[in-house]
Amino acid sequence: MKRLIEGFKKYLTEGTTILPTNKVGRIVYDPYEGLGSTPNGTEVDYMGFTVWMTPSNFIKLNPARGDESEFLAQHFQQEGDITVAPCWIAGEYLDGVWRVDGHEGRGRAIEINKIQPNELMPVHVFPREAMRARSLTKEMVLSPIQSEVSNFQVKPSTAILDGKVVESWRETSWTGADDEKVDIGQVVDYLGDNVVELNVSELSSQLPSLPTQGAERVAAANLDYPVIIVKSEGQYKYILDGNHRLQKAIDTEEGTIKAKVLDLDNPETPEVFKRMFGGAA
Repeated sequence: MKRLIEGFKKYLTEGTTILPTNKVGRIVYDPYEGLGSTPNGTEVDYMGFTVWMTPSNFIKLNPARGDESEFLAQHFQQEGDITVAPCWIAGEYLDGVWRVDGHEGRGRAIEINKIQPNELMPVHVFPREAMRARSLTKEMVLSPIQSEVSNFQVKPSTAILDGKVVESWRETSWTGADDEKVDIGQVVDYLGDNVVELNVSELSSQLPSLPTQGAERVAAANLDYPVIIVKSEGQYKYILDGNHRLQKAIDTEEGTIKAKVLDLDNPETPEVFKRMFGGAA
């Protein structure tokens, strides 16, 4: 992601009105000349915004609409760089979630997934209800995007709104001995979708006082997102991410809270996490 963003920033100028040509691996994303280009794609900073996700997540968001394209398969078999237009989705913003109800580019995503499944790709998002970029906020463009056929969601960590990079909490990082660094995105990616429900009263009794930044931040916390808790020696030690969410759950007398647990006793937990988070909070 850092490499992708740095590559993007070098193209940004005051007059930027669309996503510029961007190369990731062998794929060149060009909204003007790339295979599958559309007029809306060249006006995304007026019509909507851009996020990044893996091709497999784009595929999961959108239902299949026929067999795989032989033409696309042949296009992606060429040597060297492959130039395509970014995929796009359309949807309505309801209750803090983008609900997908249209898309274009699933075939391209399938072929990209065969070549570089772990690389992020730009995806244009076009709001419904005549909503345009000028009406959008940072919170909205970083909100979850939900599939039109299931409860599967993608939570963007970075977006482009009106030609500007918008980044989320995934920029949070920790630096240890010898300048060793871990960011919250690495932790989230490792924990995946393993969410548990923990008793709020029992959890808070095991933890030290929660460092929060005021009642407004607590009140604004969204309990739909899991907190991340460090566990060691069989005990919950501290909140790595989500102090305001847990405090809100305590204040509103919630019975349980969604959580992801970083268990430092688990032999599969990366050693860098054990070194970084093994001490006190």
